[in-house]
Amino acid sequence: MGTAAIDLDQLVIKLNVFQLVPEDVLRRLHVLPLLDQNAQLSVAVSDPGNASAIDEVAFRSGRKVIPYVADEDRIAAVMEECFVARRRGDYQWRGARAPRGEGAMALQDAAVPPDDDDIPLTIVPGTEPPRGAPPAQLPSGDASPAARGPAAPPPVPEPFEGENSFARVRMLSDVTKRARSRVLVVDDEPVIRQILKQGLTQRGMEVIEAGTGMEALRLIKDREPDAIVLDAMLPDVHGFDICKRLRESRRYHHVPVVMVTAVYKGWRMAADMKETYGVHAYIEKPFDLRDVVRAVDDALSGKVFSARPPNEEFSSDAKRLYAEASEAYRKGDLDVAISGMASAVALDPLSASLRHQLGLLYAQRGHDFAAIQELEMAIDLDPARFQSLRNLAILFQRRGLRRKACEMWERALSNAPDDATRQEIRDILLQLF
Repeated sequence: MGTAAIDLDQLVIKLNVFQLVPEDVLRRLHVLPLLDQNAQLSVAVSDPGNASAIDEVAFRSGRKVIPYVADEDRIAAVMEECFVARRRGDYQWRGARAPRGEGAMALQDAAVPPDDDDIPLTIVPGTEPPRGAPPAQLPSGDASPAARGPAAPPPVPEPFEGENSFARVRMLSDVTKRARSRVLVVDDEPVIRQILKQGLTQRGMEVIEAGTGMEALRLIKDREPDAIVLDAMLPDVHGFDICKRLRESRRYHHVPVVMVTAVYKGWRMAADMKETYGVHAYIEKPFDLRDVVRAVDDALSGKVFSARPPNEEFSSDAKRLYAEASEAYRKGDLDVAISGMASAVALDPLSASLRHQLGLLYAQRGHDFAAIQELEMAIDLDPARFQSLRNLAILFQRRGLRRKACEMWERALSNAPDDATRQEIRDILLQLF
């Protein structure tokens, strides 16, 4: 058939390779996974000419698939034995004629006991892979959650409450595993690593470095960082693949990842990375070093990261007008509050907080489109500002602009502060869809 053949009974298969593709898909395609190594998935098939099956496995696993030919009946039998062993809690399947030690053919990966690690880190040299394997593709996202019934949109919140407009104090959690938090910086550019190391070290963190994906995986195992700053584009193991391995790992799934990228851009990409791959923050290159340091700070302290902080320093005149508008609002004089806040915005037009408050005042007066304009400018200044995103979605929904409402709810979903709020937004989206 023009493809290398393999005797399954001489192999040892680590069963965590089966987590890359759902069981029902493997049964339907009649494909047996053998080894996940260096972003390549070796599989056994009875018909290597079945390109559609190989393409689907590549898509599902996010790997380049290397097919080997094996006996059709033996594939089915070994697959069933592996599924049974996996459900029983075994970490490997051993063929009847598999030699002990390192001799279990070139495909054998070193067996790692389950209490030592649960992400594949060991590199074992293999034979030259056959040519013509399909390119790897990103895995598909998680299925949408089931609807729990319609949910009414929340009301526009009262202005001047819950807005820490002038100052925010960030601090690391008092409870840490080490005297200093350990951060792994992964980037194939030494200059970028040095810049990041300098900024994080000045913040009081211990920094370890990796220039490749495989080196990063070894350091994760050997020195277990508290957080990771990860370049998406690496020369060997893709940053997406590292995130996927961490998320599926029992031991390392809690380690937060701050991903930086020069290629994959836009808020939708950021939202997908947060939801599908579990990254804590997603920062585009060229980046502001302060953004990366703040993202790591927030990750270590368990706080939600906002990609661009609000402009919190107002001029003295803007502060005075803000205070006067707040007092007028509390006295019930909405017109005076709007006038004062508009004057404050004129003085500090780049303040997301002032734009946000003015938008909510307009909304309470019933000037929805003026409110929409101010809230849109607020999120232009601070794209991850949840309060502005949520209220902008409400206003679009109130005006019957369903598609714009859905867009804003989706953006709000990726920046929601907690699981309960995320579920509420999902319910609203399901109702709108």
